[in-house]
This record gives sequence, C-alpha cells and structure tokens, in this order.
Amino acid sequence: MKINNIYLCEDDKAQATYIERLIKTASIIESDEQNTYKLVFTSNSYTEMMNHIQNNDITRGIYFLDIELGDKSNGIDLADEVKQRDLAAQIIFITSHSEMAVTTFERQIGALDYIMKTDSEESLQKRITNDLRRASQKIRELETTEERMFTYQVGSSFYRIPKSSIYYFSTTLFPHRLKIVSAGEIAEFTGDIKNIEARLDGFIKASQSYLVNPVNIKEINSKSRVILLNNGDEIKYSFSAVRRINKLKKELKK
Repeated sequence: MKINNIYLCEDDKAQATYIERLIKTASIIESDEQNTYKLVFTSNSYTEMMNHIQNNDITRGIYFLDIELGDKSNGIDLADEVKQRDLAAQIIFITSHSEMAVTTFERQIGALDYIMKTDSEESLQKRITNDLRRASQKIRELETTEERMFTYQVGSSFYRIPKSSIYYFSTTLFPHRLKIVSAGEIAEFTGDIKNIEARLDGFIKASQSYLVNPVNIKEINSKSRVILLNNGDEIKYSFSAVRRINKLKKELKK
C-alpha cells in the first residue's frame, strides 16, 4: 500500500485545527487498499516547517501551505524551499486573498490548487478531497517518469536527464565528487559511486572509479580490458569486474 504523506503549515492555530479536520476526513474518503493518506506534520510557522523539512528526508509530499504566514517569510517562500528539496512536491495554497494567486504564478511555483479559507465548509471539504486525489495521481505520473530519469544536484539547482542518455559516471580528483558523462552533457556533482550504483539498476561497475551504462557500450575488448562507449570514450575495467563484463559481453552478442 502506498502512503501519501501530508504536511500542513497554517499560522492561525484555530484555522490549522479546522483544516486538519478537513484533511483527515478527506484522507478517509480517498484511502483504499492501494492508496492511503496520512497527515504526518502540522506547523504554525515557516521556521518550524523548514526545520522539519531540513531534518527529514521528505519526498513526494502533499503540502497545504498558508500564503500569509505571520513570521518573516510567507507561504510562497516556503513553497520555493519545499520545491528545492522535494522535486515531486504537490503544493496546495490556503489563502484569504485570491489576488495572491498571481504572485505564485509570477514566482513559477506550479501550485496544484488555491483554496479560499472563506469558502463554506462543504465547499472546502470537496476541494481538499479532490486535491488529495489529484495530488496522488500527479505523484504517480512523476514516479513513472522518474523511473526513466536520473536527477542530480549542482549547488542549489537540480538537473534531470534520461538514464538512457548516460554513458558513465567516474570519480574525480576531489573526494565525494563525481563526473557524469551523457549525450551532449558533461557535469560534476557531489556523490558517491556506491550510492549511484544502488540507485541505477543495470549499470555496471567497471572499477572503483567507473560506473557504466551497458546500453551505451559499443564494444568490449577482453584482451586489453577496455570498454568502448558509443561516444568514443574508452574505459579500462578492473580484474574484479572481469566476470561481470564477460557476462555482459555475451549478452551484447545475442
């Protein structure tokens, strides 16, 4: 069963309790044997919510965020931060001012919905219930896409490329820094070969320094222990990888 985690940030405690109740009711309505929803964290401030996000590895969350937060930053700033850390985040803004939707559009937040606090309880309940359904659908679509994509981070920016376009990863002279070589793109990012290998099924570890995509192997020379990639790069593979590479070579001949 897939659990969709929900996060709520509303600075008015009475409003937060009210929205919580509606979210929990919507969660019961929408949950079934394959899909369920859980409100895992409620906050009354930007700072508190940011601390929770920074201290927890949150992905594919559904976030209900009050736009007019009372502390130094607002819900739009919070949404920006959430999107930086959770690329699949589904943002639902809660507001009393419909004109704030324009600001979120200008900031390119890509919110799923804007909920007006002034609407009737019946209307809010229907809206929140519908938003949970739509959010989970969006997340499922993104998960399907993610299966074909590789995401890496350089500074505060995230990049996504098709896994099929990757030729190989290699270590660099700097600890915990990798180079990725793909069709039309070469970049360096913070990472570890073992972690990348665990993330990418099917990639072959040619040595302690190289992780190769078999899809883009043009030729394997067993005598010189060299892998020739489709982009012309040659990679020497280690003795410990001989068995894996020889098995791959047989597969390539089929």
